[in-house]
Amino acid sequence: MAFSKIPIFNSKKLVIFSSYDRKKKCYHKTLFAFLHQVDYIKHDVTRFMKSTTVDRDERPNRDLGVYEVMDLLDFFSEKIDQPVIFGIIHLLLTTGMRNEELCQAKVGDIEYDRDRERYYLHITGKGNKKRIVPLHDKVVESINRLRSARLVPSIEESEADMPLVVTSTGKAYSPSYLSQYFTSVMKRVRLPSLEGKTVTPHSFRHAFAILSYREGVDVYTVMRSLGHEKIETTEIYLPKEMEKDEHAALHWKKTLISKYL
Repeated sequence: MAFSKIPIFNSKKLVIFSSYDRKKKCYHKTLFAFLHQVDYIKHDVTRFMKSTTVDRDERPNRDLGVYEVMDLLDFFSEKIDQPVIFGIIHLLLTTGMRNEELCQAKVGDIEYDRDRERYYLHITGKGNKKRIVPLHDKVVESINRLRSARLVPSIEESEADMPLVVTSTGKAYSPSYLSQYFTSVMKRVRLPSLEGKTVTPHSFRHAFAILSYREGVDVYTVMRSLGHEKIETTEIYLPKEMEKDEHAALHWKKTLISKYL
C-alpha cells in the first residue's frame, strides 16, 4: 500500500513537513489512527503528533461590529452600486445563515405569513435540522434586486425550485464558489475600518451574533436563531463582547473612586 508525501516517523518523534497546513495535519492524524486501529501499523504514532488546535488569539479576526457592517453596506449600495454582493451580505447579516444554507436556499423556501405580514425563510441546517428565520422587507427588496441584476425573475414570479441566490448563469452557488467569489470581491474593497480584518461569508454569521447581543438579545435566543445545539458554540462567537461587558471594573459601585471613572 503506497502513500505519497507520507510523514516520516520513528518511535520517539513524528516529523510533519512544514508546508502542510493544520487541516492536512488533521487528515494525517485521522489516517494514522485508522491504520493503527486496523493493525496496518504497529505503533499509535498520533501520540507524537502536535495538536492542530488554534489558540483564540491566533484565529483570523472575523469580528465585524456595527460600524464595519455599515461601512460595507454603504460601500456596496452608495459608493458603488453592486446589488449582487450587497444582497448576499444583507441576507447573510440579517439571518445569520451559514454559507452552505444560503447556497441551498430555494425560492419555495420563502413563506409569506399574512397574520404577521412578514416573509420567512425555511432553512435546512446541519444534520438536516430545520429552522425558520424572518426576512425584513428591505432584505426581500435586496434579494429581488440581486435577482434582477442576474436577469432572473423576482421571487414572486419565480418557480419554487429555483435557487434563491444565483450566479451569473442563473444557477445556484456552491459553497466553495461563493466563498471564492466573495473573497475576490473583498480583496478590491479599501475601507480603513476593515484593515487587518479577514472578511468571509462566515464573518456575517459572527456579525449577526454580535449585533444581536448588542441589541440585548439573550445568548440562548441567539443560539436558537443560529441553529446551534449548544450554547457553548454560540459563546465562541461572542468572547470579546462578553469579556468587555462582564469585566469586574464595570460593576464597581459609586464610591470615592467614581470621581475618576
